[in-house]
Formats: sequence, structure tokens, C-alpha cells
Amino acid sequence: MTLERNNLTKAQTMTVAAIEERLPDLVEARDVVESFHDMLRRKSSGPLLSRKMQYDSLA
Repeated sequence: MTLERNNLTKAQTMTVAAIEERLPDLVEARDVVESFHDMLRRKSSGPLLSRKMQYDSLA
């Protein structure tokens, strides 16, 4: 669900939409991984630290 998400066929898009609807935690995990990859490309730790604080406050 992370690679080439913008180049899917109609059938693939419908499959991904059905999965995302039923598994919102998977969508959140994908978003976190994408943020992490973006952070690595930019050589930044800002978003990671703010997410860690969010999760720490939930514990």
C-alpha cells in the first residue's frame, strides 16, 4: 500500500480503498512509515519527535 500508490489500476484502487476502510490502523501505520521515509530523505528528526510525544501522552 505504500509503493506506487498514484499509479494503480481501477481494480487496484478499489482493493486498496476496501482495505483502508476496514483497517484504519494499517492506514495510520502507512502514514507513519511515509513520514519516516520523508524524514530520512530530508535528514530531519522533527516529525519523529512530535509523533513520539503524541504516543507517550497516550501511554
